Amino acid sequence: MNIQVDNPMNVLTQDAARQFLSASALQKSTSSFFAVLSFPNFPKILTQKKEAIPDLKAAYREANNRYAEASKAREQKKKKKKEMLAKVEEAAKQEKRLPKIEENIKKAEDKLAVSTMGSESWNGYIKHVVSQVKTVDSQIAQYKAAIAKENERLEKDTESKRQETQVVNWRA
Repeated sequence: MNIQVDNPMNVLTQDAARQFLSASALQKSTSSFFAVLSFPNFPKILTQKKEAIPDLKAAYREANNRYAEASKAREQKKKKKKEMLAKVEEAAKQEKRLPKIEENIKKAEDKLAVSTMGSESWNGYIKHVVSQVKTVDSQIAQYKAAIAKENERLEKDTESKRQETQVVNWRA
């Protein structure tokens, strides 16, 4: 017997085929079709699946939004990391300048000891160098504080993203 399974019309009796073909309404012909194929629950299943589509679309949109937010957070994290590295490099440059400035102060103090002790010009020069050292020290302290603040923000962002990932994984 050579029956084509993909064509249900092959397994219909002559009367059932006539009834199927003469059915004018689409619903009646599909119900006859499903009756032949022994799928009495198919319309119910199809209705349930159609009812689930809006929920699935909403879940898709929500997942897509969470993905977009996570992508933005990753980009912000990269940006903050670059900014932090730039500040660390700037602080390192300032720290490298500090020994040279301190050396200049020492040289100036030595020259002052050798030259006239009461000279106003030397006092002004030393005060100027000391003020430069203080300025650089305060800049270094500011950079270190900014670095510490950025590290705290980065840790908070990282922790919140970890928690979001855990919540998303938990929901999945």
